[in-house]
Parts: sequence; structure tokens; C-alpha cells
Amino acid sequence: MEIRQSLKRTKFPTCYDDFVIALVQAPYEPTNSFETIGNHAWQTTMEFDMESIRKDQTWVLVQFPIGKRPIPSKWVYKIKNGIIGKPKKYKAQLVA
Repeated sequence: MEIRQSLKRTKFPTCYDDFVIALVQAPYEPTNSFETIGNHAWQTTMEFDMESIRKDQTWVLVQFPIGKRPIPSKWVYKIKNGIIGKPKKYKAQLVA
């Protein structure tokens, strides 16, 4: 007697479809500026923020005093979720 294999295929419930699609298409938030190299969306966002800083005259470049330590700064990246059907918004902010 020969054993035959079932032809029935397991199908996951449809409630998981959106979750799987979201995982595959989820955009990535970088943790440092090196991870943004080659990503046009993040580069454009950073340039826009730097232009805003220059336009608002948030700071002025001056000669650095000898014996003083500079205040460290870093970029913080965030993706804002838009309304369904609207594109997501990439936000980059230079913080001290």
C-alpha cells in the first residue's frame, strides 16, 4: 500500500496580510548620518533642515576659543506616518 501526500495547502488567515506587507515595505530610520549616505530622501531632508538653520540665523560660525570643548551635536531621524494614501514624511533634525 502506497502512502499519498495531502494536496491541501496551509493558508494563513487574511488578517495577517497587512502585517506582512507592512514588514516588507517598512521604511528604515537611520541611527547615524553614515546610514543616510546614498538615500536621496534623507539627504534632501538634511539639506532642507540645514538651509532652514542658515535662513533663521540659528547660529553663526566663529573662531573657536583655545582650551574650550565644543558642544557635540548629532542628527536625529524620524519617519512620520501620513494619512492613508498620503506619502510618509521624512524628518531630520540637528540636535545638540
